[in-house]
Amino acid sequence: NATADYFCGKKQFKTIAILAVNGAFGDTAVYTIKDRFPKCGVEVVSVQRYPVPTASFKPQLAAIKQANPDAIYLATLGTAENTNVVVQARQLGINSILIGYLASPEGTLFDVDAGEGFYYTGFAAGAKLPAGIAAANAKIGPLVLYGYNFATVVTQVIEAAQAANLPLNRETVRTVLLKKRVFETASGQFCFQEDGHTQMPLAVWQVKNKKPVQLEVVPFKGC
Repeated sequence: NATADYFCGKKQFKTIAILAVNGAFGDTAVYTIKDRFPKCGVEVVSVQRYPVPTASFKPQLAAIKQANPDAIYLATLGTAENTNVVVQARQLGINSILIGYLASPEGTLFDVDAGEGFYYTGFAAGAKLPAGIAAANAKIGPLVLYGYNFATVVTQVIEAAQAANLPLNRETVRTVLLKKRVFETASGQFCFQEDGHTQMPLAVWQVKNKKPVQLEVVPFKGC
C-alpha cells in the first residue's frame, strides 16, 4: 500500500510488472499491486512467479523484458534473492525502475553497481532502539527492527490479557488484537485490521551513490 500510495502520487510510470516468490507473501504482493496500481492508471503488464530456492531468475526476467514495463516490483525474500534479481535484470539489459519491499536488504545490495537507483519501502529512520537491537539492525537490516516491533506488540497483547484476567491462548490473542487494534512500536503505530492484514507507516528509500536515502514517509490511512 505504501509503495502504491507513493508512486501513484509521483506518476513516474504507466506500466509495471511483478516478480514474486511462490507462497503467501508473493500472493499478497501480487493481489495488492494488481488491486492498487490500476486505480491510478498504472497497467500491470506481466506477473512472474518463482519457487524457493532459485539461483537464476533470468527466465522470469526475460518474460518481463518482453512486456517492456516502466517499473518492476520485486516481492523477493532476503538479501541474496534481491541482489541476484537486481544484478540479473541489469545483465539482461532491463532498465526498468526496480522497486522492492520491507525485506529488501541494505548492505549487500548497496555494494553492487546494479543496485544504484533501486527503490524500496522500509521503516522510517530514527527508531529508538536498545543498544543491542540497534547494533543488530544496523548490521543485518530492517528485519531485526520488524522482529523487535512484533515482540513489542506481543508484549502489549500479553499485558492486556493479564490486566483483563483472560487465559493466554490463541482466541485471547485474537480478541485482544481486534479490540486494541493499534499498538505503539519503535517505528510508530502498528495497526491490525479485521481481515488479519497489518498497517504501519513506511518510508520509501532509494539507493543513491550506493547508500540508502529516505525519500518520504507514507502514513497508513485509517485502521
